[in-house]
Amino acid sequence: MIKILSTFVDDYAKPVWHTIQKRIKIQRYKTMYPAILKKVKNKDKINIVFFVINVGMWKSDALFQLLLKDNRFNPCLISFLYPEDSIEYQKYVQESLSSFFAAKGYPYLDCYDFNKNEWLDIHHLEPDIIFYAQPYNAGYKQYQIESFWKTSLFAYIPYCLEMEKLEVFYNLLLQNIAWKLFYPTEFHFKQGKKHSNNKGRNIEVCGYPMADYLVANAEIDFSIWPQKQTSIKRVIWAPHHTILSNDVLHYSNFLELAESMLNVAKEYRGKVQFAFKPHPRLMTNLYSLWGKTKTDAYYQAWNNGVNTTFVEGDYVDLFRSSDALIHDCSSFMGEYLFTGKPLMFVAKTNCDSVLNDFGRMCFAQHYKGNTIEDIKDFIDNVVISEVDPMKDKRLNFFKEQLLPPNNMTVAQNIYNDLVTSLFGK
Repeated sequence: MIKILSTFVDDYAKPVWHTIQKRIKIQRYKTMYPAILKKVKNKDKINIVFFVINVGMWKSDALFQLLLKDNRFNPCLISFLYPEDSIEYQKYVQESLSSFFAAKGYPYLDCYDFNKNEWLDIHHLEPDIIFYAQPYNAGYKQYQIESFWKTSLFAYIPYCLEMEKLEVFYNLLLQNIAWKLFYPTEFHFKQGKKHSNNKGRNIEVCGYPMADYLVANAEIDFSIWPQKQTSIKRVIWAPHHTILSNDVLHYSNFLELAESMLNVAKEYRGKVQFAFKPHPRLMTNLYSLWGKTKTDAYYQAWNNGVNTTFVEGDYVDLFRSSDALIHDCSSFMGEYLFTGKPLMFVAKTNCDSVLNDFGRMCFAQHYKGNTIEDIKDFIDNVVISEVDPMKDKRLNFFKEQLLPPNNMTVAQNIYNDLVTSLFGK
């Protein structure tokens, strides 16, 4: 009887209670919103905080530069940590962010001082607009939405291209109370309109921020690759972090391919070099499965190979300088299509059933496989021999589905909307 009651609570009572709580919070913020908006619009200088989870997820650099140049805005970057991560990993992430933004000369603050065991009190910055990096209202309580909703407006630029049938992620608290949601495509706008309680009234379609960097005419930096000969092809292997049995997305076959991919790299010496670009959270999941010693040794093997390297953090130059991508990361399905280059999706099962319509369209632009033999065929034929029958199809898809609107960059679209909405011009 106790087990039956427990199952009922988990399956029915908890979701209902969470829905009720969300609706109460939405209504409560609605009562505060008009006064907050009026206050922000009447200010001469608007304070904007961008929460950043890790370097690889920071995709609003061009927008941040535009805001820095406008004396009506005072933008600042702040790290955003997750309590489920180990203290060592949280320190590592925050140190990486600090170094990355210091090199750019951007205004940045650590959210936590590990030496003093003190939180940064963001209220002293008087944030008028807060950009969250993810929509889940997770992380430490000090930086969740409710900590700022009496004084701040909220905004969100999706950190990835949503590919899966996870409609709930269009109807979380943030989506329903945000002042602005800057979505990448008309498809994502229609999803928000269909699934959110507010029917997507706060959505603006501006394009996906990575487009500003991946289609730019700037000089390509090849220094990330260990071998400089132009005759040696450059292939990225980018496994996702969903390797645990309880992961929502469970089609990854990284564990089956991990050792074999190191052998493939050795086999293609002199012809191909490989960049191992795992999802940032793969390491923490491998720690729980393999242990720290084996995991660190595996990463080091990629970093020390004659024709291999391990890449973390920002990956714009990596994408632009590469010749092909092998991966099982849903967001990369769309992101790499901005380069126009061939890409292969490798998984133990067909992931088509978990994808939404946009995801299936992106998935259709891929070569597909699930074994080392499939990967080697792709490398031999598409990468080395450059027999790429899907090239025209990919390029047409990019023009029809991924180009930012208004003949402008994504950053300019978002910046223009901010200026018009706040200042009327």
